[in-house]
Amino acid sequence: MRAYGDGRTINVSGETNLELLLYADRPGSLVFSEVSSAAPPPWELGTASGFPTMYLEIYNNSDSTWYLDGMILGHTYYVFAETVGLPCSASQEVRDDANALHARELLEFPGDGTDYPIGQGETRVVAMVAIDHTAAWPSGSDLSGADFEVGQSGVGDNPAVPNMIDVGPASYTYGGFGPPPYLTTHVTFLARPLDVASLPVVSRNSRGLGHLGIPKDSLLDVVAVETLWPDEDLVHAPCIPMLHPDFNRYQGGFKDISFGSDEVWEATYSLQRRVLRYGEGGRAILSNTHTTAADMTWKLLTPGTLPAVP
Repeated sequence: MRAYGDGRTINVSGETNLELLLYADRPGSLVFSEVSSAAPPPWELGTASGFPTMYLEIYNNSDSTWYLDGMILGHTYYVFAETVGLPCSASQEVRDDANALHARELLEFPGDGTDYPIGQGETRVVAMVAIDHTAAWPSGSDLSGADFEVGQSGVGDNPAVPNMIDVGPASYTYGGFGPPPYLTTHVTFLARPLDVASLPVVSRNSRGLGHLGIPKDSLLDVVAVETLWPDEDLVHAPCIPMLHPDFNRYQGGFKDISFGSDEVWEATYSLQRRVLRYGEGGRAILSNTHTTAADMTWKLLTPGTLPAVP
């Protein structure tokens, strides 16, 4: 067992007394093993949208078989920076909510209960569009073999790949799986099957559009991505914390690998969960401390395949 102290690094000297909360890794669940918000720059495709290239990878980190049928995939309200006319105080109640995530974009996995099993140590890829994107963008991924597809109007549909069911009050097809890595923040979650129609409206955005409350006890995994920008480049102050600590214990972020460099366009990175150790039969046990900035790191795109090394 690995204990994880407060989710931060502390340098001390001399005699210092520290109080740390110790959390253990929890392998027994489904987790996001890869979150790819990678999208080609507009000048490579001649289009303003690269959303079709995005995908998510789900991994069974437990020692038993799960079924994806009816589970809910979504991303939350994620305007967490101070802007003109919208101060951080306007979203504080949402960000401090310890009981639920606030969301409008929700997808449901197809199936009648046991149609889509995921065994221990197995992955499943949910593609925005399940096609071979390398034909138009050589740095992208061949997602034609994805397990599920969201689909986007005008891009096409792979008839061999089961479609996710759009069940939220707002369409999922525009926002994709969150902003590309050159934008600042997004939150993606996986929840047990829910009756979405019965979920309460718990908050409304600046335009009056309602967000449903995804109850905490239904959540299996939450990935909260914050990109750390240099202080001198901050246009708007971040609203901290981004989520209640029950969902993401440490409010930390990731170095923005695309800022000021073309490397991200040439090689293409995604956020991938760290391999903590290898269990019986060589099965990977992934880090799961409910602290995204500690559990995940940037790696080259590997849809359907876990990193070879921690």
